[in-house]
Amino acid sequence: MMHNPHSAFTSPATPPASDQSVLLVGRVGGIADGLLPSLRAYGYHVERRDLVGNMSQGLAGSMVGTLIIESRTGAAGLLPFIRDVAALPARPAIIIIDTVRDVADCVLALEMGADDYLEWPCPLRELIARIRAIARRRDGSQARPSAIEAGAASFSFSGWHLDRSQRWLTGADGRSASLSAAEFAVLDALASRPGRVVSRETLLQRTAHEGEPDSRNLRAIDIQVSRLRKRLEVGSEEIIRTVRGRGYILIPAVTFG
Repeated sequence: MMHNPHSAFTSPATPPASDQSVLLVGRVGGIADGLLPSLRAYGYHVERRDLVGNMSQGLAGSMVGTLIIESRTGAAGLLPFIRDVAALPARPAIIIIDTVRDVADCVLALEMGADDYLEWPCPLRELIARIRAIARRRDGSQARPSAIEAGAASFSFSGWHLDRSQRWLTGADGRSASLSAAEFAVLDALASRPGRVVSRETLLQRTAHEGEPDSRNLRAIDIQVSRLRKRLEVGSEEIIRTVRGRGYILIPAVTFG
């Protein structure tokens, strides 16, 4: 049964689970143009591009959470681009939309790194559900135990050293401080996955059990990150990067003790 894509372009009954950023790529007047107002109605921050080109270079370190590409002549021409984007450290989720879902194209795109391949038209609610499902899976993969969670006693980054058992932070200049339970939990989670996005929801799970009244909502995570930045970032050095709609990244390399 075919669905009328325009019938799905209505305001949502409920807002999206997170303020995710979406980049739409497709021909002028095509599927991407139709999706633009619909995704914005769901609360997503949406940008629009006409051509793929060398966009993978521009996406490095970007704040795009989901990349939706309208396939024009099958996925074959998109495969190098999909591969390059999938290899980025903080890469977006990749969803391909095509008016004809060829099985061979679908398999190639998924094997190259795409997260989903949809035949258009489909209900907007289904697309939103798939975006959210991909985000949950990505958060789950980030939540796997890392070396630090497996028992490392300490870790160091950008001149800072943290004794995990004491929650004691020491800088190269001799400055030191004891972190609160929530601050430690946030920094510990970010250091567990350096160079990778850790969602605010994951950070909330890591801090909520600490029992601190100010660690029980997503806004509190932003506050904890702000406090950590004041402690860690000296001059113009960036330690913790915000990835809009997705979470935070610890930028420096981390060594474990």
